[in-house]
Amino acid sequence: MQYSTLLRSLLIALVVVAPFGWYQWQKVRRARAEAEAAAAPPPPPDEPGARRPRLEDVVASIGPSATATEVHLPDDVTLDAQEVTPDVVELLVADALRRSGLVETGRSRRDGVTVLRCAPSADGAP
Repeated sequence: MQYSTLLRSLLIALVVVAPFGWYQWQKVRRARAEAEAAAAPPPPPDEPGARRPRLEDVVASIGPSATATEVHLPDDVTLDAQEVTPDVVELLVADALRRSGLVETGRSRRDGVTVLRCAPSADGAP
């Protein structure tokens, strides 16, 4: 009788404490993974996994504006994580400007980035 009571008490204790133990174990594993990721060196720029600017983000940043604005276009942008030719970049950016009702008024280069100066179009229609 005493063994069955002891076994039942141990089983109840396990059921009560096990979820807390599982939570703490996951918390420690998560903290270790974050520490390892923070300590890992960044990938070299010529590796495929290196983070490069996306043309999608540049095009998404172009929106209608009532005042003059600048669009920053990095040289090494990718399209769907693939290399893209400068002609395609120019075409897509020009289309985004046209759809936003902007026209390019000038351009300059700074530190590997082409800066397009834009103003609202004369007709004001996107």
